[in-house]
Amino acid sequence: MKEVKLSNGFTVKVEDNAFDNIELLDALEEAREEDPLAFSKAMRIILGKEQRDALYKQMKVSSGNAVITTDEIGDVFTEIVEGLGDTAKN
Repeated sequence: MKEVKLSNGFTVKVEDNAFDNIELLDALEEAREEDPLAFSKAMRIILGKEQRDALYKQMKVSSGNAVITTDEIGDVFTEIVEGLGDTAKN
């Protein structure tokens, strides 16, 4: 398991094999095709429901906004992938 500290101060824990998942690949393809729900699904697959929900709550609190945009979650997803380095590329 690897930890990634995000720029918003939240630390996520990601299983080493989190990216070795066909459902994640499907969700990423859907995101590429501009499905706004796909990033939420991808984040659930990578982080698990509890951790994803905690991240969303923290994002809402830190921004003071009740809505998380798809752009914001896309940026967080990118941070996670970059933070994982080679783990996410394999």
